[in-house]
Amino acid sequence: YTQHMAQFAKFVPLFWKFALAARVQYGAVTSPKGDNRILLSDRFTPGGTAYDGIVRGYDDGSLTPDSIVIDPDSVFLVDTLANDTTEFASVPFYSRVRGRYMFVTNLELQFPIAEQQLYGLIFLDAGNSWLNREDILDKLYKGVGVGFRISVPGIGTIGFDFAYPLDTARDQDKKWKPHFQIGTTFK
Repeated sequence: YTQHMAQFAKFVPLFWKFALAARVQYGAVTSPKGDNRILLSDRFTPGGTAYDGIVRGYDDGSLTPDSIVIDPDSVFLVDTLANDTTEFASVPFYSRVRGRYMFVTNLELQFPIAEQQLYGLIFLDAGNSWLNREDILDKLYKGVGVGFRISVPGIGTIGFDFAYPLDTARDQDKKWKPHFQIGTTFK
């Protein structure tokens, strides 16, 4: 299988010392021999401050598609009353299987609080991952929030963000979430 990633980032100075930072990421992993050849670890799991894609306001790696999975190891006994025999049947269940396609975009308005040491930001993130190419951009999860970055000599940038999800994701409450990151959102 092959995995392709494309990323575009741009900083635009505005007025005074405000700057607008924007980033767009797209990823695809495909195999001509079928979906089961692609390792789960090579699929996409955006959300939170996850490596695959930053969508603050959601749990790390939580924006993945659901799929029906039939696990051959999970079986149960079914007694058929007609001839008193026992059958084994596989139980289908829903599972997060990670996406084969991903799209994430970030927009930040950054401003200095203490020159070269501390700056604040207001942001909007959107993204998701999908199993099928035709579903891309079908549902984008959006999050907004505020944060600040501290430049620490010898370590780099340390960030603290507080984000609110604008959309409801599976198994997640719609409430403010704190996020911590080392390094900058924009590379």
